[in-house]
Amino acid sequence: MLCELYDRQSQLLQPAEIIIAKQRNIIDRFVHLLSVGFALPVIEKINKMFQEGQIDVSLVRYFAIDVLDIIGPPYSEEFIETFLPIVSNQEIFDNITVVEAVTQFVEDVTSRTIESNDAEDVVECDSTSSESEVLSDLIILEMCNFIN
Repeated sequence: MLCELYDRQSQLLQPAEIIIAKQRNIIDRFVHLLSVGFALPVIEKINKMFQEGQIDVSLVRYFAIDVLDIIGPPYSEEFIETFLPIVSNQEIFDNITVVEAVTQFVEDVTSRTIESNDAEDVVECDSTSSESEVLSDLIILEMCNFIN
């Protein structure tokens, strides 16, 4: 229903500022749904809308910043795997638009991954986890992008 309402707003013959304001209001509803337990479906939907070109990059950034304002560690693996692609996307957060909350989230995820990798090394040296490796690669890539 929220997606239909969002789509309908962009089809109205109104000034862009009014359309964006209404779409921000709908994004606020998505954030509310996230806050009451629908985190993964909401993040997946926003990410899908962005990938399909249905949502403006500024609205995805607005969504991510609002989410970062209401969440805190510890984060579940599923949440990290779903949300990290949004905050690490250079199209959404480049060096100019990155905010402290994004940097903090990446640092929290990085420290958690390093700690869990150290624990895995102690317990089982031969275990390989493609998800963990991909996440580690994403974090390393993101840290390199922040340094540049």
